Parts: sequence; structure tokens; C-alpha cells
Amino acid sequence: MNGTLTNCRWRLLVVGLVLWSQGLSPAVGDTQPGLWAQNLSAAILGGNGFVPVAKDYDGDAKADPAVYLETNGQWRVLLSGASYLEVSKVGWGGPGYVAVPNDYDGDSKTDPAVYLASNGAWQAWLSGADYLLVAVTNWGGPGFSPASADYDGDALADPAVYSASNGAWRAWLSSSGYMPIGAADWGSGAFSAVPADYDGDARADPAVYSSAQAIWRGWLSRMEYARSEIYGSSGTGDSAWPADYDGDKLADIALYTEASGNWKVFLSGSGYRETNVIFGGSGYQPVVGDFDGTGSSDIAVYQSLTGIWAFAVDAAGGRVFYVAATGSDSNDGSLTSPWATLGFGSRQLQPGDTLILLPGEYSEEVRLEGISGEA
Repeated sequence: MNGTLTNCRWRLLVVGLVLWSQGLSPAVGDTQPGLWAQNLSAAILGGNGFVPVAKDYDGDAKADPAVYLETNGQWRVLLSGASYLEVSKVGWGGPGYVAVPNDYDGDSKTDPAVYLASNGAWQAWLSGADYLLVAVTNWGGPGFSPASADYDGDALADPAVYSASNGAWRAWLSSSGYMPIGAADWGSGAFSAVPADYDGDARADPAVYSSAQAIWRGWLSRMEYARSEIYGSSGTGDSAWPADYDGDKLADIALYTEASGNWKVFLSGSGYRETNVIFGGSGYQPVVGDFDGTGSSDIAVYQSLTGIWAFAVDAAGGRVFYVAATGSDSNDGSLTSPWATLGFGSRQLQPGDTLILLPGEYSEEVRLEGISGEA
């Protein structure tokens, strides 16, 4: 049952996988008027060593929370299309292999995949072929980091790599039988690869970002790969997370600072004006995906120490506060210092604020009203 809030003072975002399995989406405040929420419990996905790899693995147009463990190649995914049922697989990857999930076969489902820099090996388990393993070597190598994306616009992700030392790009395009193409000196130095479709032509554009220089540099396919640059404020400590946050089919620029939990989002639909959202903090890794299936990307964070996931679904604007079973109502309600009870937290909110319930076990009874939805 999905719904939207109507005439409410605040929004309640429940991050509880037991609630999801009962048919609630992780969208904002989805429930029936008058539903009593008590003894809430939630599973934790991931933990030490696991890295977040959220993508749409079941093809329902919603990103699924997922993690990958390099030590043994374990994948764990909570499928939104199956009430967040967990599926897992061990041995898809391993030491030295980094996760590069993407839709390599064009069936609208993300395929688990890994890349090994030591020999340029790619391995992918294709969902459209009952997860048949396909593998290649020498597509990359030492010094090259993976940068797969759909560079030719055929709805299949193309394996690609980038070398920061000399700015070299190499891609193997699915539409041309995976013949290699390359470019030299497209972003050499202290840059990281951030390919995305910045010009809206359904083809990913090679792009790089330098945190030290706060420079975003892209080569736009619609403009015959002419170079475009954007200079921002000091970006030291930022990581780049391009995605379509406003649903206009153009990738937007977004930066996350873990130390402060601050997101800087530059929306293409508003002339790339800077918007700041505090969501996350020390120990919380950024995750981006369309978790509610609205067609625009949402921001999320993952705490590797505990496996806690928190989602800010369409939460731009207003303040964000948190409640956790291990919190205290004497805290300030931040992600690192959450409140303990929904009752207390709800009384602190102002119109437009968001209250997020973190995974845990709760004995509090809370009546949710003023919410509408359709079963």
C-alpha cells in the first residue's frame, strides 16, 4: 500500500524492513490512518566489511538495498518487488574484486558484476540468462578504475575504465560488438570518474571530479564530446554522486561530505543552483538510488559498522531528525545523536520537517493520523 501525506505537520520516514515486508514502501509515511505502530523491529543489512551496492536488481523500477563483501564475494540484496525478501550469493567476486553492478544485458535488471584491477578482469552474472557467468580479461588493468555506464544509448551498460594518472578512458561498447574505444587525457591528476548522462541524450558522458580543486569536468556526447567545466566552492573531503535528483532526465551534480553529513546538490532543473541537505555524518557512507520508484533519485546513507540504512526519500527542504531504540530524548535528534521516542520527537517538529525511525525494537505505541493512501 502506497500513500502520501495530506495536511500533516511532519513527515515520518520508517526505515524498518519488517514494515517493508508487510507491504509498506520506504517512501515517506506510507500507512493507513489510525494504524498503531508498536514493537517495531527491523533487520540490519550488511555490517563490517560490506560495501553498499544498491541498484534495481528485480526490475520493478525501485532501487533495492544491497551490499557486497569482498573477502568472500558475498552479495546480499533486499528485493523491493518481493516485499524486501533477502537473497544472497557467495563466491561472486572475492579478494581484489570490486563490485561494478549494472544492467549489462538490457533486461532492466541490475546484474551483479566485479572488476579486478590487477589483470583487467570483468565478471558478470547476467539476470537475463539465469545468472550465467560471463568473463573477460585485459579490459583495464593496474591503475585503471571501473567506470561502466551506457555510453552508446542502447540500454546496455558498457564496461569501461579510467586512469587518473594520465586521464585515459577505455570503453567496450555493446552496440559495436564490444570493440574498444578510447580517449587520452580526459581528466589526469587528482580526479575520480563520475560518468552520467548530463545532457539528456540517453548516453552516458565521460566526466571527472576533483575534490581538491572542486572542479567537475565532462565531455558531452550531445555536443560531440566538447568539454564542459563547473567550478564549485572548496570541495575537500567531498565525494561525488551524480544522478537525476529532479526527474528531468539529466544527471545532476551532488557532493557528500561524510564529516558533516552535508549534501550539496546542483539541480539541472533549477539552473544548477546549490541546495544543501544535512543527512548522514561520520561513519555513514553515501548511497544513491530511486528507492520509491518516482523516477528521480533519492539520497541515502549506510553505516558499515552496524549495517543501518537510512533513506531521505524526497526529503529536500525542511529539517531531518532521527529516532533510534538506543537514543535518548535528551539528545539533539541528529543521526549520530538520535532521540529515543517518536512521541518526543514528533513534538519537536515544525511543518516540512522529516522524522526518521531507524531500525531497532520499539515498545512505544504511536497513532498515525492524517495520512491517505491506496491499497
